[in-house]
Amino acid sequence: MKRISFTFYGVRGSHPVSGREYRKYGGNTASMLCTLPESLIILDAGTGIINLGKEIEAGRIPREPIQLFISHFHLDHIQGLPFFSPLYNPGTRMMIHLPPVEGKSGEELLLSLFQPPFSPIGPDSIKADLEFRTLNPVIPVELDSDTVMETRKSDTHPLDGVNIFRLKSGTGSIVYATDVELPNGTGDGLLSFCKGADVIVHDAQYLDEEYFDESRPRSKFG
Repeated sequence: MKRISFTFYGVRGSHPVSGREYRKYGGNTASMLCTLPESLIILDAGTGIINLGKEIEAGRIPREPIQLFISHFHLDHIQGLPFFSPLYNPGTRMMIHLPPVEGKSGEELLLSLFQPPFSPIGPDSIKADLEFRTLNPVIPVELDSDTVMETRKSDTHPLDGVNIFRLKSGTGSIVYATDVELPNGTGDGLLSFCKGADVIVHDAQYLDEEYFDESRPRSKFG
């Protein structure tokens, strides 16, 4: 049976942190690995993806063709990508699924992380066999014969919203929903999208008294 296994490599928002008080949950920003017998699926490329890349290069995780899904372009969800070591290995095959950005190329936005003045290495240093695809909420991404990734966009996050993912196989499903704000309870179609999922990964950054604190409101923080 094709059971999905999953590992959190980063769960933080905004920026990575270090220190003893962060050992339990780790200090890296968002990145999660989901594996099936024939699929290696990564959700987001925060700094957590760096250690994941090291495990792939060390052979502790099989070097399957990698499917990377980016929920949105905020820095804490992409900042680890230039340090993802499999990108510099010609033996890596990788498809990157990007949210659409009106009037811009998602591929160019992502590759700008590798270019001066942000980076000295340049995109030519990437040796992996890369392919870029734009996410379409109407058309699921087929990963193998009985596994698909469904997408739904939530407009609750500032600027361009955030994409929510549902990975479905013949044996179960996982929903990955970061940066979704629902101060009035469920809404934005999220409940119907999550219905029947075996696992839901969802933001839980603030207590109610923090989120609704009039002296320092956290609305639109993600």
